[in-house]
Amino acid sequence: MQRHWPRLRLGAALALYGDNKRAAVAFSAAVARLDNTEADPGYRADYGSRLRDTAGVLALAAEFSPTSVDLVALARDVGTLRDAELYTSTQEDSWTLLAAAATGSETTEGAISLDGDALSAPLYRRYDRIGFVAHEIANTGDTDSEVNVTVSGYPTTQPAATSNGFTLSREYFLPDGSRVDPELTPIAQNTRLVVVLTIRPKNLGSGQYLVADPLPAGFEIENPDLSAGGGAADYRWLKLNQPNHVESRTDQYVAAFRYSAEQPSITTAYLVRAVSPGTFVLPGATVEDMYRPQFRANTAAGSLEVTATGP
Repeated sequence: MQRHWPRLRLGAALALYGDNKRAAVAFSAAVARLDNTEADPGYRADYGSRLRDTAGVLALAAEFSPTSVDLVALARDVGTLRDAELYTSTQEDSWTLLAAAATGSETTEGAISLDGDALSAPLYRRYDRIGFVAHEIANTGDTDSEVNVTVSGYPTTQPAATSNGFTLSREYFLPDGSRVDPELTPIAQNTRLVVVLTIRPKNLGSGQYLVADPLPAGFEIENPDLSAGGGAADYRWLKLNQPNHVESRTDQYVAAFRYSAEQPSITTAYLVRAVSPGTFVLPGATVEDMYRPQFRANTAAGSLEVTATGP
């Protein structure tokens, strides 16, 4: 664990106790430890990173507003660190969210107008592209304000397969072990398929891997656990690794694995049934290192057809 966390928690405890003077000293020491943190090795046993730690300090400091901490500078550091990352871990995301909530509650001062109407800070607005018109936002106060614009959307083309730190393959079989390709051969309604996902990590990384396989709209999961002890009696032709955690969701299959030594390959499988006739998008499966999220892979997206078996 990095040494700033005990100082940070001590500062929060002192602030709750009402000892603001010593709380300010503890918070200041926590910020100083951020500056003295050794180079980030990419993975730490406490699941942390410079981004996670800075967001954590900001979250608690913004809650208590010690006079010794420059919250604006910390917020800029968090923004800079996030902008430098293409992918972030759940630890980084959760602490950034807490920091955003804490700083948002503290930024009620200021005067903002939207299309000429006076509003109090902070101001949040969400607009859809359809029917969107230009808006005018202005700072009518005497203190600086920051404006952030975020744009999100869906790709117009299906994602291609990618690989960084992993290779990932997805295969389909009939329950007897016969291989099928649903992208080439229509699947009859009520057909059961075994979906086999094979992951090959190029290095151990954090050793904690998350696999997710979104379902095409015409499929439903019938059995999410075909590993030993999970209904494998009829699928002896499968050689599977035991997940630490499995979820059967309405829209995807999820499995988590944890290892302390490098693995040449990891195989997991689940049983689906084709339930709805039609032509559907077949999303790509994904795998990622949960605490080194830049290491990930996904299969290419495609399409499949489910044919009706009768009236």
